[in-house]
Amino acid sequence: MAAKGGLVRDITPGDCMELLDCCRRVFSGGTRANRGSFLCQLLHSAGVFPPGAPATVRMISTRFAGQLSAEQLAGRRDLACRPVRDLLVDYLRERQPGIDCKTLTGLATTLALWFWKDLEAHHPGIDSLRLPPDIAAGWKKRIQTRPARTPGGAELAVSRETAGDILMTVRAFYLDLGQWALDEPARWGPRAVPCPVRGSDTQRGKRKSQTKARMDQRARERLPACPRSPRAQSILREVGHDHERRVRPPSPDAGTAPGRLPAGGAGPGGECVRAWTRASAGRAAGHHSWVVHS
Repeated sequence: MAAKGGLVRDITPGDCMELLDCCRRVFSGGTRANRGSFLCQLLHSAGVFPPGAPATVRMISTRFAGQLSAEQLAGRRDLACRPVRDLLVDYLRERQPGIDCKTLTGLATTLALWFWKDLEAHHPGIDSLRLPPDIAAGWKKRIQTRPARTPGGAELAVSRETAGDILMTVRAFYLDLGQWALDEPARWGPRAVPCPVRGSDTQRGKRKSQTKARMDQRARERLPACPRSPRAQSILREVGHDHERRVRPPSPDAGTAPGRLPAGGAGPGGECVRAWTRASAGRAAGHHSWVVHS
């Protein structure tokens, strides 16, 4: 409205598409590029658009083309080597019945973009999956980092968190071709070549440790802010009240001593719990037992 004038009722679906295109030009990366994608849905649900107008941007935008075929997934990367492109199409067709659309799209992106397109960009004229050791080593080194733009506009290389997943996908691609060559030698035999990604390159255990370290670090960064949040305080109070209602300390005549369960066990509907408690009035610090009723 600031750019063209008028009121809310004067906005058309074409204006929504123009806004979305402008957001993609201004915010070239990340989720901010889709800032205007919900305007069409909001105005349609508010009754601004006529009933026949598209309800979402996905219905009129080429960016949301729906499920693509194997040919389209491999062809949109504009690969120069036709035999390798045809091989990727056949491979995606073989894998398609057993995976969902999102997994298929990610598989095509990894093999066509992060693997073969990168090789063509650094080694023009390459036409075989049989990679020399120096070419394979160079690709594995490049895939470990990705370019990132700083607030000042400069570019720098940062570690790629999904590098291990890319290596595992490429390794699975080569191993699948080798296995299929045993079942159908006429079709897959000429395409089976040694895998450039060794098992030691994936470092699955190391990747799991790094992922857990990142999760723990995010928790440590956010934990100090939790008690200051009104919602967190409300949740903590509710949990405390619920705990008081469910946990009943054993009665003195039940024959329970610190570290011992009540006579007769938990009883129906109860569960015996041992926990370390601090010293309090009439009770020493140590392990104590309670009966928790569900």
